[in-house]
Amino acid sequence: MAFDSFAEFLQMGKHGFYVWLSYGVGLGALLLLWWHCWSTRRKIVAGIKEFEARRQRRKTSKTTERVL
Repeated sequence: MAFDSFAEFLQMGKHGFYVWLSYGVGLGALLLLWWHCWSTRRKIVAGIKEFEARRQRRKTSKTTERVL
């Protein structure tokens, strides 16, 4: 085994702070990227639904005008 105890594993030969900080920054970046993609997708889907609803309203208003 490379480390004799869990504490030594966390310290990683006095480089633990940098190692765990890099893991934390990497995980934070991935979470931020996931959140950005999720929120952007949600906005795009909402925009598409709004566009389709507007299109449907225009279509029904044109048929109503022809009847009148």
